[in-house]
Amino acid sequence: MGEFKLLVHAAGQVDHIAVDHGANAAHALNVTGTFQFFCQPGTEMKWFEYWKKVRLAWHEALGMGNENYRYHDHEKLAHYANAATDIEFKMP
Repeated sequence: MGEFKLLVHAAGQVDHIAVDHGANAAHALNVTGTFQFFCQPGTEMKWFEYWKKVRLAWHEALGMGNENYRYHDHEKLAHYANAATDIEFKMP
């Protein structure tokens, strides 16, 4: 499965959400990048859920079959993360 990572973590005085676009080397994809969204401290989980849904809807709108996408929530987090989710795509 290819994956798109959605991370939430605190950065100094401001909490932010970062979305990493992973790559699946087996399918010769070479797409990486980070999207960061800054928000008020204490609201990061609300924004995390919002961006998680928006990002999945964007991927589903590509028309590659909604059943091919799923969330994978991380149990082990980086020291700076409040939450982390991958949006996985089942490659045909």
